[in-house]
Amino acid sequence: MKSWHDLETYSPVPLNNGPHAYAEQAEILLWTYALGDGPIGVWDVTADPAMPGDLLNILVSDCEFWWHNGGTFDRVILANVMPGAYCPMARNQWRDTMVQALCHGLPGKLETLCEILKLDDDTAKDKRGKQLIQMFCKPQPKNQKLRRKTRETHPVEWAEFIEYAKSDIRAMRVLHNKMPKWNYPNNKAELDLWLLDQDMNMGGIYVDTELAESAIAAVDAAQKELAAATSEQTDGEVQTANQRDALASAIVLVPYTPVNILDILRP
Repeated sequence: MKSWHDLETYSPVPLNNGPHAYAEQAEILLWTYALGDGPIGVWDVTADPAMPGDLLNILVSDCEFWWHNGGTFDRVILANVMPGAYCPMARNQWRDTMVQALCHGLPGKLETLCEILKLDDDTAKDKRGKQLIQMFCKPQPKNQKLRRKTRETHPVEWAEFIEYAKSDIRAMRVLHNKMPKWNYPNNKAELDLWLLDQDMNMGGIYVDTELAESAIAAVDAAQKELAAATSEQTDGEVQTANQRDALASAIVLVPYTPVNILDILRP
């Protein structure tokens, strides 16, 4: 049996900083889910912090957990924000429709897959979602008085947001059936390799933070020494070598005198 999952989240950290940095301050807003071809449920975490019983039953079952880009994003979010929900989900039960697409030469973006595989409007990813993501999943621009929009401040749009979240599950289920499966997930060797890759990414690497901090301090000290030398050699006209225009003005050009190479070589 397959189950289908998708998270909508908020974080003040831009996602292009990387999912791990994003997840450190992330909040889960909505968790959309379905078991097989059954009805789609939405857990509005902002309205009720208690997990619905049917979702809990799915998490502790032996079914597959299908996400789209779940290995890179949703897994990291759950591990950081909701480890109690993440732990019951066995690593060998995770699957990913984005990986399924990429393993067969298809684009990974859900919206693009919907267009290529010609999903009808009722099934395809809701294009209104981009506007709703901007509204609820990111801080508003600094020039706006209301820096964060929520279920309380925009209840009508929040209802649309919930319906948008359902569209992802509808699209994932249809796309999974339309896409080839021979490379993923039916190829056990490739599936095992992907699961190993997930373990490595989630485990991370050890970093000698003391060495890293010492290297940063050494660079700072060297930059100060170089800046002092630059200022001294230019009689204070240039404070650092990064001041390109000031450095170019301070450079003294020596007139070029042609030299005959034979004059140099003669004894």
